[in-house]
Amino acid sequence: MATQAGFWRRRGGRLVLALLVGWASFPSSGATLMVKLSLEELLEQADTVVVGTVAGQTSTWNNPHTAILTDSTVVVEQVIKGSPVETVTVRTSGGMVGKVGLWVEDEPPLRIGEEAVLFLDTRQMPARVVGAFQGMYVVRDGTVTWEGRTVPLAEFLNTIQTAILPIVQSKIQNLRHTAWRTRRSSWRAKSKIRVAGLFTAYRLPPTAYSS
Repeated sequence: MATQAGFWRRRGGRLVLALLVGWASFPSSGATLMVKLSLEELLEQADTVVVGTVAGQTSTWNNPHTAILTDSTVVVEQVIKGSPVETVTVRTSGGMVGKVGLWVEDEPPLRIGEEAVLFLDTRQMPARVVGAFQGMYVVRDGTVTWEGRTVPLAEFLNTIQTAILPIVQSKIQNLRHTAWRTRRSSWRAKSKIRVAGLFTAYRLPPTAYSS
């Protein structure tokens, strides 16, 4: 007869709670530390930043049957950084499959119907949230909690956009310095293309930066 149980394991420095009916095994790994990321660091690491609402979720076992993964479909309302998209699939560790549930500490708590600002790494799909829970800011009644304060969503998005400009300026200066140092016309032409790409990726008009 199956029995209900719960136990804690530490995986990758994060605490895992498995709620079981029957039995399952989750291997542990070496401990790591969660490093606090600034807004600027989140923007550096994320290739996509969106405001969106979780419309649906699917949880499945991974191939070795050692962990549960949840894919959330996010309907995008606004793109702050990255290419325009209507939806994005975000993968998180943990979830519920049948009568087996897995909760992983520090994972962003995506919930159906919830709106959030998400800092995403989309270089591999499904996308992952940058910095674990640090890369997710839940929107409640038009506000988010940031640096221990409740601020209007519009103010937070303006703070993000303000933080973007120095990052782009630094990248452009590095590109132009390298182009000047090499003195090769082919590299200078490539640097111009890369500069234009920065404005596209960060969704800035060319007038946002002047040499």
